[in-house]
Amino acid sequence: MKALDLFGEMQANNLKPNRVTLISILPVFAELGSIKRGKEIHGFAFRHGFDSESRFSTALVHVYSECKGASQYAKLIFDKCTRKDVVMWSAMIAVYSRSKDCAREAIRLFGEMQMEGIRPNSVTILAMISTCTNLLSLSDGHGIHSYTLRCGLNSNLFIQNALINMYSKCGSLEDSVQVFEEMRIRDSVSWSAIIGAYGLYGYPEEALRLFYEIQGSGIKADAITYLAILSACNHAGFVEEGLKLFDEAIKDINISLTMEHYTCFIDLLGRAGKIDDAYDVIGRMPMKANSRIYSSLISACKLHGRLDVAGLLAHELVRSEPDSAANHALLSMVYAESGNWLGVEEVRRDMKDRKIRKNYGFSKIELKKRSL
Repeated sequence: MKALDLFGEMQANNLKPNRVTLISILPVFAELGSIKRGKEIHGFAFRHGFDSESRFSTALVHVYSECKGASQYAKLIFDKCTRKDVVMWSAMIAVYSRSKDCAREAIRLFGEMQMEGIRPNSVTILAMISTCTNLLSLSDGHGIHSYTLRCGLNSNLFIQNALINMYSKCGSLEDSVQVFEEMRIRDSVSWSAIIGAYGLYGYPEEALRLFYEIQGSGIKADAITYLAILSACNHAGFVEEGLKLFDEAIKDINISLTMEHYTCFIDLLGRAGKIDDAYDVIGRMPMKANSRIYSSLISACKLHGRLDVAGLLAHELVRSEPDSAANHALLSMVYAESGNWLGVEEVRRDMKDRKIRKNYGFSKIELKKRSL
């Protein structure tokens, strides 16, 4: 914001921005995700002949890549640019890496980049690991990992952390563990990633062992680490351990608990049948509970026969998001479970009056041919 203030003050003093000024201010709009301001800078640069400069084009691609729904502008600039450096290629690959639908295009660009004689750097590799994670493609992940080994980037901390996460999401806990064990330097992200991996694959005891091992490693557990271990406890139904860890996190002044922490903890209590405790936590939250928390606890109430609490929660959910078809359907389901058919009819009338229609869900099964 200080940079923006100075940029405005500069123009108020009748000093025209030059190419260097524009390259300096563009990351601000990328950080803010402001496509409107990014377009204004783009237009100014076009009128003053700065847009053909490769460094400016790269900065502009980065802005559009960070703005929701602006990837097509990034592609137009990328295609138009005749001199593409590694930063430009990496920025464009990063654009495609964030979307599962475009992830294959990122892999194509990665190959084209090397054919053009541009050597990928650590930023490119991180984008490619993200691509493999989105695709849930273990084979592509192995290929990128092999490339990092060949080009000497395998000791990069950020890449190693990304590999742990990628392998865990793509179905290979063994590879995640191997990367973690081969690391010479580990940070809180490394520990959080491997704890999350063990929790995801149903090894809560190992996740807890690693969490307590952090205490002796000189690395302080942060909010992400606590979320990883709480998630592991939730998957395994370790209520007592979860209560203890959540209490520790609340008392630690250096940790800011987010909605995700509360969602995970409330889900843990709900699954264990501690409905009243979970309901009390919602009342003590420093932020307003979201629909995920309400939906999770309503499901737990149904499971444990607490339809009284389920009704209260479903009403609150409808009040907070009155135009959501899913919320009305949930309230209707609670009424039906309770045998309150008048309530069911009332929900249907309310949906009709609001012109709310429930969307149907579809499942998709992809069959792959196996070569003989």
